[in-house]
Amino acid sequence: MKLTPDMVMFDDVYVLRDFVRELNFSDQLQFARAIEDNNGKILVEKGILVKKATLDTLESMVGLYKADFQIPVNAELLLAMQSFLGREIGRHVVRSANAFSRHILERSTTPYKALIRAALKPGPLLLALYRARAQTPALFEHLVSLALLSLAIVIQTDSGAGQIRSKAFLAGLVCDLAYMTRGPWTYASRQSVDPGQLARDSARLAAGLGLPAEVSTAIAEYPGRLQKPANEQSSGPNLFDESTDASAPHNADAAIDPEVQTKLSDALVLAHYILDASEQLRQKMDPAADLIGALSYNTVRGLLPETLATGIINCFSEYEYIATNMRQIGLLEQKCLRGDQALAYARPNPSQILCIGNHYDCPNCIQGWEMNVIAPDSSAIWLGQTLRKGTYAKCRLEEELALLSWA
Repeated sequence: MKLTPDMVMFDDVYVLRDFVRELNFSDQLQFARAIEDNNGKILVEKGILVKKATLDTLESMVGLYKADFQIPVNAELLLAMQSFLGREIGRHVVRSANAFSRHILERSTTPYKALIRAALKPGPLLLALYRARAQTPALFEHLVSLALLSLAIVIQTDSGAGQIRSKAFLAGLVCDLAYMTRGPWTYASRQSVDPGQLARDSARLAAGLGLPAEVSTAIAEYPGRLQKPANEQSSGPNLFDESTDASAPHNADAAIDPEVQTKLSDALVLAHYILDASEQLRQKMDPAADLIGALSYNTVRGLLPETLATGIINCFSEYEYIATNMRQIGLLEQKCLRGDQALAYARPNPSQILCIGNHYDCPNCIQGWEMNVIAPDSSAIWLGQTLRKGTYAKCRLEEELALLSWA
């Protein structure tokens, strides 16, 4: 299958048949170019509706004609893709991998399934997503998971003004789209990619998909560093098989709401964190409990967007005691007299607080009771400071650990 913004092309009648069946498009199929046999005789006129019997005939005549099937991208085809992709995303909602976002979405009063389908409108977006689903299904699942998380994050704390909910869903759906231009995708492949470059490339792709302006700018900025503008027209990745004007940015001059852009960037930061943490915790008996604890800790330490993260935490009232404990641990660490040198060990159930910098001149340093750390506290769910193997001084702040509200 090849794609341009105006055409879907096949050189195999069996792949064409699967495409038509998958989209339930058999009653509306037509070709932009006539199909001729090897002697130049027209077998199927261009522009006419192609019946199932005609496709059956073409299957029986493989090798007797040039297999060059060109299907115009029209309103009927886009509607079929919208319906198909909406159903596919709906099926992903119930997958166990998306249990965290599903828990949030289903307790919301917002009809999120209708919102998702309505957001899938721009033709270039539908074509890009269909290609991702057909050619890189693992990446498509990853994109859908990010989209559901981004929507769930925003849906709890925003009234929906400025269509921020649909924009959050779209931002999550395309924020890692540039992986499509980098070969086969696996979760492990993410570790070797520079997030800033990926964000720039994905933002440029998003700018050419007919999406709101805030979506591409939020994608470019969420890694937290200044990048060259996402809508610059330098050479970059392309989702289509032929470079056309349609692949250039569509929203370069569109007005941008700074508040919406900031919320979208924050939602993407949280969505990526939750997805990465969930991968780390997938072998746990109750991964949501550990995730809520880590969210609370990282948020009170100022490492995650507070308003959006708090909205998520409040959706899991069954883990309130865990959230409270981890929040108190984070606040206790912030009493450090040397900045951010105090670190509870080992999280999530620490029994001591160590000094990362071994500040023996600090009044809180416990002399002569150093601890030798042989198992680094380096899980990706804990942001900020981590402990390496080594010897660390103990801090008197650990005396306050016993006063925390342990369940």
